Amino acid sequence: MSVDTLLLQRSQIGLFRTLLYEMLKGQPELIPGVFPEGWERQSHLAANDLGIPPKDWSSLGQLQAAFRNLIQLAGPHLRFCVFIDGLDEYAGNAEDVAEYIEELADVWEYTKFCVSSRPWPVFASIFEDSPGLRVRDLTVDDIRLFVHDRFTAHRSTRRLFQYEAQKAQSLAREITQRAAGMFLWVYLVVKSLISDVRDGTDMSSLYCRLCSLPVDLEHLYSHILEQINEDYKEESSRIFQMF
Repeated sequence: MSVDTLLLQRSQIGLFRTLLYEMLKGQPELIPGVFPEGWERQSHLAANDLGIPPKDWSSLGQLQAAFRNLIQLAGPHLRFCVFIDGLDEYAGNAEDVAEYIEELADVWEYTKFCVSSRPWPVFASIFEDSPGLRVRDLTVDDIRLFVHDRFTAHRSTRRLFQYEAQKAQSLAREITQRAAGMFLWVYLVVKSLISDVRDGTDMSSLYCRLCSLPVDLEHLYSHILEQINEDYKEESSRIFQMF
């Protein structure tokens, strides 16, 4: 998969292209109502065999207008349930796309949206009147248990936790709090901290090390890559398709 394709998938344009495709591929009879101007134009071009290329539907505004048309077709006999995972991961203005979705959800009763994201203030503000749950509230006990098990499974960290139990508990609580429900973040951070202990890092320095680590995955990945030996960075870049 090319970098351009990856960037498109992580864009709001890619999001609405995907939503339109997935929702229309099973009901192609809705297409004329979703793209009325484009459908009429293409029908005219096809009927007259003019050989003119189809209109480019590549702008975010055009795609959002088409998506709105699709949602407006919903009714008692046609209902939509739209799931969007990781709304915070799409490039672009987060506030705009959140307000757009909230507006559609408020106006069209036959369409429901289920959206997930990291707990950014902009999303908390816009969706504050909508039903919701925090993943971190559901996973906090599992994360706490995972952190304890991982640290006590290794001899070096187990000794450190025994001799400095109070600081160790404080460290575990901080990891759990910073995780915000993200298990992958916990896994990577705990693995890194265990490596630091093996290199001789004491508990106080370990806590400082934790505080220096990014709390979001994207920046954490970048931080990890920066720590890779220069001799292996090119190979790592190819493996992770960074370039």
